[in-house]
Amino acid sequence: MKWKPKSPPKDKPWQLQEAKAKLSHVIALAQSQGDQTITRHGKRAGIIVSPERYDKLTGATDRPSLIEALLACPKYPEFRIPRHKNDVVGRERPLFD
Repeated sequence: MKWKPKSPPKDKPWQLQEAKAKLSHVIALAQSQGDQTITRHGKRAGIIVSPERYDKLTGATDRPSLIEALLACPKYPEFRIPRHKNDVVGRERPLFD
């Protein structure tokens, strides 16, 4: 028989010290049973959620990637950044002496 760490009932929160000692188990429970509340000195200190629930809460799955967002921007081929005659293009000194 495989040993499993004891976990509090679903409605009872984890004490911080116990959650730190059994973090892998707490994460597994968050993925299989739902959110896991962690308390410190009897007050709620944090909640462990599954990655799927986090993405759903933050809307991360609805957001385009940075590359997709940049490619979707309108194109302005006539836009040019003005350069002045006095702008230094290269180095004034050699890189190595």
